[in-house]
Amino acid sequence: FEPVVPKVMDGVPEGGLRRYPCPVPDFSIDTLDLRAGASREQVAEGPEVWLQMSGRVHWEGFRSLVSDAGQAVFVLPGERFRLEAEDDTILFRAYVP
Repeated sequence: FEPVVPKVMDGVPEGGLRRYPCPVPDFSIDTLDLRAGASREQVAEGPEVWLQMSGRVHWEGFRSLVSDAGQAVFVLPGERFRLEAEDDTILFRAYVP
């Protein structure tokens, strides 16, 4: 067994997200910080899993739902949606670009 020292990434701000470049073509991860009352509209680039770390978010578009910290939302490729934060919110997006 040979231990590996992980490389801690700072992320690159881009289009309201913080992108963490991955060294593989079929996986990407971003973070999105939304302040209470802020919103964001977008179209899913590919299959996306949004992991909610904090806050409360209203989702509109492909379906209408409310998510809280500790929950995940799956979005199909090409779906247009809108997020609106009820509280200060941190989300991670794992997706296939």
